Amino acid sequence: MSRKTLVALGAVIAAAAIVAACSMPGTSGEVRCGWIENPTPGNWFLTDRDGRWTIATQGGEQAQGMEQMPDMSAGEWVASDARGSYGHGCGCLTMRDDPAEMKVLALLKIRQKPLNDCRADPALLPSEPKYSGRG
Repeated sequence: MSRKTLVALGAVIAAAAIVAACSMPGTSGEVRCGWIENPTPGNWFLTDRDGRWTIATQGGEQAQGMEQMPDMSAGEWVASDARGSYGHGCGCLTMRDDPAEMKVLALLKIRQKPLNDCRADPALLPSEPKYSGRG
């Protein structure tokens, strides 16, 4: 084979690999905004226009990059316990996901937003988490 043919073949193989990777679940970052909920220790969820995504479960799987999760209670936060450690807030996640399983595979970026942003979003109504005796 000539050098020109090998270069062209290499380009085709590289392009095919990129297309295959992009069609696999969880390979590209997607921004999803909604209610970020931490109702109990180790359990984290995002509820957006498409439903409830699992970020982490106590004693189970957790998304890669969970260490990036900020202290949500330092911003606007609705507490579900007396200490204020657990509850929910509003935010956007840049993430890789598995849409078939509604699972967050990796957190790439996390941005907390004012509660009213989620409360005013018609795509999220009436999905604000409620807790017994609170909210």
